[in-house]
Amino acid sequence: MIQSSFPFKTKAYGHICHIVNNIGPRPAGSDAEKDTLDYIDHKMGEWGFYTERSPFNYAPIPSVFYPYIIAGIYLAIVGWMITQYPWSTIILPAVFFILPAYSRLVIHHRAKTVPSTNLFGYLPKTQISSSVPTLILSAHIDTARASAFRNTTLLRLRYQTNFIVQRIAILLSILSILQIIGIHSPNWILLFSGIISSLAGIWLSFSQLWDQVSCNMQYSPGANDNASGVAILLSLAEYISLCGVFNNLKIGFLFTGAEETGLHGSDAFATSLKDASHNLYVLTLDMVGAGNDLYFIRGDGTLFPLKTDPELNNKLKSANQSIKGLWYILRSGDFASFLRHGIAASALQSGGSIKAEVSYHTIYDTLDVIELQALDNTAKTVLTLIESLEKKS
Repeated sequence: MIQSSFPFKTKAYGHICHIVNNIGPRPAGSDAEKDTLDYIDHKMGEWGFYTERSPFNYAPIPSVFYPYIIAGIYLAIVGWMITQYPWSTIILPAVFFILPAYSRLVIHHRAKTVPSTNLFGYLPKTQISSSVPTLILSAHIDTARASAFRNTTLLRLRYQTNFIVQRIAILLSILSILQIIGIHSPNWILLFSGIISSLAGIWLSFSQLWDQVSCNMQYSPGANDNASGVAILLSLAEYISLCGVFNNLKIGFLFTGAEETGLHGSDAFATSLKDASHNLYVLTLDMVGAGNDLYFIRGDGTLFPLKTDPELNNKLKSANQSIKGLWYILRSGDFASFLRHGIAASALQSGGSIKAEVSYHTIYDTLDVIELQALDNTAKTVLTLIESLEKKS
């Protein structure tokens, strides 16, 4: 065993440097996405892994996506209608509760017309055609369209927008309920509510429209999201090829495309595994390169939520006593595709870095965001998980 001496964080950081500096932003289906696959393929080949590429089609992101824009306009108007039409504001919390799930559904089911590719790597003993791996480690390689905002204060506000809007929606709903049961609010409260709802609604619509129309099709460099996940998988693959101690556990390394367009790469791969879902764990790594905290994802969504596998989560908690649980409400990740196909899955994400959170899907997601200790913490947590699974195989 060489766990204590293997330089996970420096190995991973080197891969991130190459991907970010030499390749750059990696939109789904782009030449840069293919260059990243070529880099991964070359490295995996050096370490004795077999690789398979599986093409699939994805749905490109529309130039303008209307649900949140319309919801913002609605919020801007109904704050002034508490006394006349209280029922129109009572439903606001439900609107913003359902909106993320509705948006994901629309995005996921658009027509898939553009090609991308997944890459799967395995050592000879884990050849997928003959024996499905017991554990698949996965990370997406593509990067998201970058926000049009450049001012860090506006980016912080944008990051908090949905949290603020949901609280305002709850406030307006409470005032409407009081109005219906005969408890009338003072005029100054109604005026204040109308003003803040208009400001929040206008900001929500404006920020969404500005991001979508004025982004000039720029894409994030994707250092944390998700060169970090790719790099940690590569460092683990090199470690496994060198130490040669995992004789029982079958491990596969999956690098997916088109995650940022609606989890299309993971969905395509999960579809190919549906007949072997009974003998499999999938762990996805996404945004694991910044912050002092490490999270396992407990679930995804609000309406018809998806819960990650409790057994795998317990193994992650055993592998890292300080790990915390996190539920995705607005974001999603490749693990959700596997859950939808009945495959036991969970995910890791690091946290606690304001710089990384504000740089999410922006041009500022660069090497400056990456923290070596976060890379080391994630890699060693996954390795400890692998070792525990190996002992039980």
